[in-house]
Formats: sequence, C-alpha cells, structure tokens
Amino acid sequence: MQRRTFLTGLGAAALALRTDHLLACSRVFVNDRAIAKIVTRSMDLPLAFPERPKFFVFPRGMARSSESAVVPGVKARVEGTEGKPMRWMSKFGSATMVSFGGAASDGLNEKGLAAHVLVLAESQHEPRDGRTELPDTHWVQYVLDSFATVKEVVDVHKSGLFRLVAGWSGDLGYPKPLGLHLAVDHRARGRQARDPPRSRIPGNDERSEPG
Repeated sequence: MQRRTFLTGLGAAALALRTDHLLACSRVFVNDRAIAKIVTRSMDLPLAFPERPKFFVFPRGMARSSESAVVPGVKARVEGTEGKPMRWMSKFGSATMVSFGGAASDGLNEKGLAAHVLVLAESQHEPRDGRTELPDTHWVQYVLDSFATVKEVVDVHKSGLFRLVAGWSGDLGYPKPLGLHLAVDHRARGRQARDPPRSRIPGNDERSEPG
C-alpha cells in the first residue's frame, strides 16, 4: 500500500510540472561509485517534428563529407559550412544512433570511445575564418571515426584544426540549427564535456570528469 501511494505521488508530481520547462536536454553523471559510474540523460528536443532515431553500424575506411548525411545513400545536403566542408576517412568502425535520417547523436567506436550530443541552445561559435568547417550535425560521427581516446578528442579541439559551425538540413526535416553540446567518454580513460570553442555560456567551460 505504501509503495502504491508513493508511485501515485510521483505520477501526480510529474503531471504538475509545466511542459514548457521540460523542452531541454539534460545529463547527470554520478562518478563517486566504486563499482560503476552512472550516467542518465534526457533528450527533450524543442522541435515540432520527429527525430526518427535509427541505429547503424559503420565500418572503417568510409569516405566522409560534412555536406552529406552520415548514412550512405541518403540524398540530403547539410547546410552551414559555406563552401568549406570537412572531408575525412574513418579510422575506426562505430555503432551510431542517427537522428533525422542523417545526423549522428550518440555512438561508440571499436576503441571504446563514446560520444553524445545534447541541445545547448545558448551555444555561440567562433567567427568565420579560413579554416575548414565541421557542422555540429557531424560532430559525433567525426569523433567516433577519428579518435581512440578522450585526450585525442580534447587535443584536436584545442588545436584549432577546424571550426565548428551550426548545421541543418531541410532535406532531412531538420530545417533550423540547434545549439549542441558534446560529451565524450572512454571505458577506461576518463570523460570530458565540451561546448563549442569560445562558447560564452556561464558554467559550461571545459571540464574533466574522472573515469
């Protein structure tokens, strides 16, 4: 009886929350447990159209372009790079969750590196310059394709090798950019959360989380 009352109370509390306060993604990380770390996330997108997530396994050696969907054969143009797209060859195979038919949102590569994006609407990007540009729609897939450790991901972002931009694709039903935030972790080598370079969001500076 006490358990039933408790569950009923939880349901009532949930219904009492206003939905306009729930349109945001969140990530909670509990890292003080000796046996296992715990991560929980919500993906409440502030959009009226469906995300349509699908699971894909990608092999090594795939030719990638940030102008195209991450899924081969999907005919769609990704906007936002203004003629300076990134192109690369995948070094590692990965299992990836793809949203909107062509944008990677979560995944794990064969080296044990995981990457995830969540909405951070207040994200601000660096001014345009002569560097190659990577749309945030491909941020996760580029990381999974290219790196084996958290340190490698951090180092390449600090190097300024490319400029991150807000991407979108009307062809994929993703007609406007969303500010995104990246989290990467490795089964044995730590975790890192990163905002776009030069982000001016209080409380969202680069931070390390022990693994």
